Amino acid sequence: EGVEKNAFLPVFQPKVDLSTGKIVGAEALARWKLESGRIVSPGVFIPVAESCGLIGEIGKQVTRQACEGAARWNEMGFTDVSIAVNVSPRQFESDDLGAMLINAMADAGLPPRLLQLEITESVAVTDPDRLRNVIGPLKSMGVRLAIDDFGTGHSNLAMLGRLPFDVFKIDRQFICNLHTDKQAPAIVEMILGMAETLGMETVAEGIETKEQEQFLRRRGCDQYQGYYFSPPVTLDRFIEMVKENRRPAAA
Repeated sequence: EGVEKNAFLPVFQPKVDLSTGKIVGAEALARWKLESGRIVSPGVFIPVAESCGLIGEIGKQVTRQACEGAARWNEMGFTDVSIAVNVSPRQFESDDLGAMLINAMADAGLPPRLLQLEITESVAVTDPDRLRNVIGPLKSMGVRLAIDDFGTGHSNLAMLGRLPFDVFKIDRQFICNLHTDKQAPAIVEMILGMAETLGMETVAEGIETKEQEQFLRRRGCDQYQGYYFSPPVTLDRFIEMVKENRRPAAA
């Protein structure tokens, strides 16, 4: 029902540069808006959507709206604020993924350099050839690729070096345990070191405290997102936050 009524929409969680404090992007996260106005979180509807085969259509709706939102702030002068969208395992298997993304950018008028795709580590290493084939044409256009939930899988450095990633996203489970698990800081530092070796950007997710933010900044993490800065917000609110946070970048 929600799919037919286009009731799925993105909310936007700001991504912040740790060295400057400036908003440099947002991750688009899916929500389901009921006719009553109540918002349903993805933890409720995504498992059902995946089992029913509807996740691809939901992903398409959210991606198109996310691209339209990013095109809007780009036209306002915030020309270096990117949008990240998640590609689910089911979407990744779809033959029309590349065409869907290209059409979403074209229809919205979004420069490809402002789109970042987030693919989980497990999906990336399961079928690396498909990853190269599907993402290759998009990368040649300027789209960037992030490996999501990094650290939860079993990728090795050599494999990652052969895949077309630009960004490591450090999984929130390591961040929330930074000050309670003796191993977590070492794991985060190892991931940051790997990213530096491979010339990749790093984004930490799930930052909820000043201590976590300071730890990451001291150790050279590039960006973070999380409730310490802001929960996911509506498009209008995100644009207001960008306006408050920074002036439009020079064209």
